[in-house]
Amino acid sequence: MIGVFTLIILIVIIYALSYYLYKNYFYFPPIEHEQLKNKRVIITGASRGIGEQLAYEYSRYNCRLILAARSIDVLKNKIAINCRNFGATQVECIEFDASKEQACIELIEKTVEYYQGIDILVLNHTASVYAPFFQDDIPTNITNMKKLMDTNFFGYFQTTMSALPHLSESGTDKQPSQIIAISSLAGTCPLPQTTIYGTTKHAIQGFFLNLARELRISPLYKNRVTSTVAMLGLIATDQALGVTNKNLHILSADVRKTAQAIIAAGIYGQSHVFYPYLFGLIPPLYYILTPIFNYLACLEH
Repeated sequence: MIGVFTLIILIVIIYALSYYLYKNYFYFPPIEHEQLKNKRVIITGASRGIGEQLAYEYSRYNCRLILAARSIDVLKNKIAINCRNFGATQVECIEFDASKEQACIELIEKTVEYYQGIDILVLNHTASVYAPFFQDDIPTNITNMKKLMDTNFFGYFQTTMSALPHLSESGTDKQPSQIIAISSLAGTCPLPQTTIYGTTKHAIQGFFLNLARELRISPLYKNRVTSTVAMLGLIATDQALGVTNKNLHILSADVRKTAQAIIAAGIYGQSHVFYPYLFGLIPPLYYILTPIFNYLACLEH
């Protein structure tokens, strides 16, 4: 009798866990056109890759866009033109160096000048270093870490702090304003040759996951602004495929589907989303299996 009762409890727990994972990582209701139409959207790092595709997807919902990147010519001569063709009602391009605090502040100020407010802030810009950590000397590692933190973390942080008052003004209980921070699986568990890059992504996840909670409980922002972190695996952008082993390309996810998943997570207020969705299993498996591997390694010695 006790065995049957235990089995029933186990089935209930597995079912509840499966339902939770499905609802939080695999299922989003369809996006209605009216949920995004005419929304004022900032996209940093919009000149290529995920940022470029996000710009095109928001354009299909007739959003008003601010495209920000260092490559201003690419934005004006390619991305903005494509966005208008896809249906964006207005597109403005701003040259943007995320490593500079003043540039982050000015990006928000210029956006407010163009659109008198902000509805969605998508932080996608990134700098990267892919190499064994001790391939370089210590001073070089220190320099690289500071450089990447300035761009990848403080660029996100400063832009968010500048945008928050405007996002709060635009958001409502029914349609909160959104902050979407693009991160990487490298920030959730160690991956080869990503020590510096992964550290900056870990910082992004730590801050924006905490920010999501703070926004939920703060009387100043409650129900008016949400924060979402997108933790991405290998996505089939030219840049990502160019620095990864060709044998891994079969695991890469479609760029457009990735952008659609990110947009849906933002609309429905998810604090985080993994894409491809199954990659959400990697961090818990890492933390479960690592102690076992470490123990077995100790036994060998």
